[in-house]
Amino acid sequence: MSSAIDRTDVLLGTAPFTHVSGLLFNNAVFANGACLVIICGLEPSDLLPAIDKYKATLMFQFPTFLQKLVRSPLLEKFDVSSIKKVYVGGSTMPSVVAEETLKDSVVDVNTGEKLGPRQIGELRIKCPSSAVGYLNNPKATANLYDEEGFLRTGDIGYYSEVGDFYVVDRIKEMFKCMDQQVAPSEIEDLLMQHNAVKEAAVTGVPHAEFGEAPRAFVVLHQGFPANEATVAELQTYVSAKMSRHKQLHGGVEFVSSIPKSDTGKNLRRDLRDSYLRRQAVRGL
Repeated sequence: MSSAIDRTDVLLGTAPFTHVSGLLFNNAVFANGACLVIICGLEPSDLLPAIDKYKATLMFQFPTFLQKLVRSPLLEKFDVSSIKKVYVGGSTMPSVVAEETLKDSVVDVNTGEKLGPRQIGELRIKCPSSAVGYLNNPKATANLYDEEGFLRTGDIGYYSEVGDFYVVDRIKEMFKCMDQQVAPSEIEDLLMQHNAVKEAAVTGVPHAEFGEAPRAFVVLHQGFPANEATVAELQTYVSAKMSRHKQLHGGVEFVSSIPKSDTGKNLRRDLRDSYLRRQAVRGL
């Protein structure tokens, strides 16, 4: 990271000091004598004027806030041409391409076998900035790397025929339906393309026939009715574009908001736990 920043760079300080991203990016700025511009908010109304005023060249951002930025109507009112590179981390983003690394591969989650283009598996990397291990935890450190020295990232993704890498989800967020792996973010990305959907989160819920099945929690855009007709429309929409095990057999639920972490990640477990508690009260 340090070598990617020089004295002429201006980093917009969007990475929180309490997060590893802040430690990494802000220290890299100091180490290279570059300029760090600290701002107090992450909304487009905070970011865009700062980019324009200080001619920021670099920025780190969490996917949730970055998507808000690129969709903002304010974007056309400010000059952001000074930005050379935007680093994205902390969660997944539709079609985000991973930064180039020294060596990387995608392997089957269960067997460790290396996979070919467009095959989804765990992303493993080997590069100078990889973690050495866990302090005073040799067992966790031993499990962090495979026998070839590649770091097990815990990220699910794939690479294209030209070598671009795409992150799909985290292993711990995945679940099985019909004995096949389901990445929630893949279904979320599709739902977000529907004109009625403002936000979406998907998690696995118990299903009598399939063990677990995808259930979508959806925030609708204003003007779209939260009724059975909209549920049917969204289920049909997903069914037309997804394999059977990725379809919304667990149902669709309309919510006023999606709970998120401080870094903008969807808290899918909170949604699942809330659903299970309500089912228990109903005796289901």
